[in-house]
Amino acid sequence: MSRIKVSGWKPGLNTVKAIKAIRETARLSLDEASAIVNQVLRNEEATFDVSCLDDANELAQALARLGMSAHVSEIPSVMTEG
Repeated sequence: MSRIKVSGWKPGLNTVKAIKAIRETARLSLDEASAIVNQVLRNEEATFDVSCLDDANELAQALARLGMSAHVSEIPSVMTEG
């Protein structure tokens, strides 16, 4: 599991494509993805989880091309005794 932190944006940000990319990769609803983008547009950090590290890295790069500042961190898995 990976976590993406989006902490900024640049003028010209394509919000529609950013929402679509977040929805597709993080498997979020339209409302959830829109809320993330709107939060960033208010100059607030937003975080959300993506199941695969490779997908998270690709999404962060895509968001950067669209005009957002995104960083990926890996969430350590928790092992349980069974």
